[in-house]
Amino acid sequence: MNLTPFCGWTPFCVLAGGTDVHPVIASPQPGAAYTIADWSWDGTRLLVNKTGTQPVMQIVDLRTGATTDVAEGTAASEGWYHY
Repeated sequence: MNLTPFCGWTPFCVLAGGTDVHPVIASPQPGAAYTIADWSWDGTRLLVNKTGTQPVMQIVDLRTGATTDVAEGTAASEGWYHY
């Protein structure tokens, strides 16, 4: 298995048997740390806090690894309101 090294912390996804280890964020910012705040109700996205020079909340699409900025600041654990 060949894993690309990252500076900072980034969440990884792994199958229950321990295979298919891969980062969930396609292009993590070098030096930034990511923490998971919550999962979407359907399990397809994550709400993460990206720390670094300026904290920002992002939604990560688990199918593509693409991130979308939501707002500045950080979300609390289980901080995603689902309506």
